[in-house]
Amino acid sequence: MLSIQTTDDGKTGAFKLLIDNEEVGIMEFHWENPDVFVITHTEVSPEHKGEGLGKELLATAVDYARQKVCRLPEALKTVLEVV
Repeated sequence: MLSIQTTDDGKTGAFKLLIDNEEVGIMEFHWENPDVFVITHTEVSPEHKGEGLGKELLATAVDYARQKVCRLPEALKTVLEVV
């Protein structure tokens, strides 16, 4: 079963993607200011590439940003339209 765990200490955080409790992907970020977090690293294990898991991590990051009332940069809005 697919699940995503979120960690955030107010300075840095991550979205960890798990399949049957095994970590198969991660997206790390840091807070630039209270309204902006910057994604610094994204990785999906090689055996799961091409399964859309990176898109799952991105969707989770966007939802999290919206919950935290962050503004989405125009470039990210464009990416989301393509994805």
